[in-house]
Amino acid sequence: MSMAAAHGLPLIVESPGLKEWSPDPSIYAGRIMESARIARALGSAVHAVSLDEPWNAGFNIRQPAWPFEQVLAHIREVRRLVQVDEPGIDFGLIEPYPTMAADMLCSSIESFAPAFFHIDIDYLSVKRAGTLEMLRTDLARVAECCRASNVRFGIIIWGYEEDTAETFVRSAHTLLAAIQQAVIRGRLSWPDRLIVQSWSAAAVLGPRLIPPTLPPDGSASLWGLLRTVRNSL
Repeated sequence: MSMAAAHGLPLIVESPGLKEWSPDPSIYAGRIMESARIARALGSAVHAVSLDEPWNAGFNIRQPAWPFEQVLAHIREVRRLVQVDEPGIDFGLIEPYPTMAADMLCSSIESFAPAFFHIDIDYLSVKRAGTLEMLRTDLARVAECCRASNVRFGIIIWGYEEDTAETFVRSAHTLLAAIQQAVIRGRLSWPDRLIVQSWSAAAVLGPRLIPPTLPPDGSASLWGLLRTVRNSL
């Protein structure tokens, strides 16, 4: 947080909007406001919050499952509670694909009107299902839904193979290449954002951050992946 402030970068915090452990909007709002307090104490400020897959949680994690409108009312209340005390904090959405179909993603964008929408692609599932062409079509459709609603569109670049840092970065490169090909073929315009993320993996070696942030010159690192993504633009 303090590093973002030192470089004049806007700080966006990923936070749960709905999970299995509580149906209470005030619980989620409280976590976000605590993040804002911590940021201020470090000389920074939270510019926006990415709500982490609330519709996926409502449909596929909570038991019994929540209908669309119940999830919508819940995260609207989370946003309202936060903005009472923190009116400057914007709210964005993260949702997974293909777990959530393009129709559903567009409905979430149109109904919640987020400041931005970041799509989290399970590229391994897409490859196994042989639906790469559908991925390209659906990405273009979701991007158009964002443009129509004046919502910034982003694609998360991450590795779906978590065995080692090398396999994580290699699989992230595969996802990036698929997006590049869609752009080159005119099926997709570059999104407003490409988001590079590491992951708290729990594979054979136990919980750990993958890939490691450093060394900055290592290809199997978050820094190296970020450099590759930046050079692709």
